[in-house]
Amino acid sequence: MNRIIDILIPTYNRCEFLAKNIQLLVQQISEANLQDQVAICVSDNCSSDHTQATVQELIQANPTISIYYHRQNTNIGLEPNVVDLMGRAVSPYVMWIGDDDYIADGYLAYCVAQIQEQNIGCIIPGLKNLNADGTVVDARNESFASKTYEPGYETMWAISHLAHQMSGILLTRDSLLESYLDKPAYRNPYLFIFWTADCLFRLGGIYAPIYKTGITTFNAKDWGYNQVGLLDEVFKSYYYFESKVSPIQLRELLLRFSKMHSYRYNIRKYEPLKLLKKYKILCSTLPIQLRGFNYHLALHLIKDYAKSWL
Repeated sequence: MNRIIDILIPTYNRCEFLAKNIQLLVQQISEANLQDQVAICVSDNCSSDHTQATVQELIQANPTISIYYHRQNTNIGLEPNVVDLMGRAVSPYVMWIGDDDYIADGYLAYCVAQIQEQNIGCIIPGLKNLNADGTVVDARNESFASKTYEPGYETMWAISHLAHQMSGILLTRDSLLESYLDKPAYRNPYLFIFWTADCLFRLGGIYAPIYKTGITTFNAKDWGYNQVGLLDEVFKSYYYFESKVSPIQLRELLLRFSKMHSYRYNIRKYEPLKLLKKYKILCSTLPIQLRGFNYHLALHLIKDYAKSWL
């Protein structure tokens, strides 16, 4: 088997968006002659719409493209569906895509070329937001088209937080699922952060903001934020490294994500008591002692709260 990438798409009740996604992927695969190297794998979390019939029609309409469809008997939840889908992958690399997100033209061929040229742990794309009014807002506007990062803690600290948005991320599949399942207490819906961080730590990777994945911003999600913006869940992805990095390094990973994604605190003027409550909740969820974490987090939140008055 010459296949090197399995494109993995977990889905639930987004039939029209999923169909568009698959059609665009089929177009990229065909135009770059990647039929023998790339497969599309869909895991349907027991959708109640026409997802099953639609995907079956797409399979029949594209006989030269490897499209695989699996339907869960019941809705098993977001994270279990992702874990199940990862377990069904067979290629050495996997690319994750949300059912309503769309990778950039040429990105798939770029990933294949990079895999063939070098041993990489992952590739992280850029982003653009697709809004309900039809506007497109570019994000991750870096000063470079792409950059290669060496393996190690510094790389993990610098860019692993970008994996909070999983669409378009390419990962080497080797040992990721086994490592994740090895610590069930740390399983969380942001498992892509752990997988990406692990690849960066062990093998390094590429950040290619020139290839911007289109992120649909207006669809309702099958989940919601808790009082601390699910930061307590995000942090679990970094707890996996407690035996691989120092306590100070682990603390800095958590603070780095917190600072880069402080919108999750929903900091508002005139609501200091609510912010204090969120701070206490988050600090109380830490399963391990990290010296100075509470102090540095408090400083960060105080600074962000002061900015809300400007």
